[in-house]
Amino acid sequence: MAYAKRYLGLNDEEGYVNGIIRGGMSSVADLFVAQMQDWLALGGESRMNVPGVLGHGNWCWRMLPGALTDELADHIAAMTAMYSR
Repeated sequence: MAYAKRYLGLNDEEGYVNGIIRGGMSSVADLFVAQMQDWLALGGESRMNVPGVLGHGNWCWRMLPGALTDELADHIAAMTAMYSR
């Protein structure tokens, strides 16, 4: 964890989730995917899949109406433009 904090510049002010998303968006990788649950900073209760567990509501997560705010949409758009994604 200490290496990831140093490498990605993770801090409490930005938040770890946002810092990890920023790290992925700014990477040299051809493709970066962040699930909406990550953008919304949701916890483990919002997992889409539990590997190795049959059923368990896998692949059934749905975003609640109103969860995507104008502020978040603007943030995603700004990050996408900044990092040419």
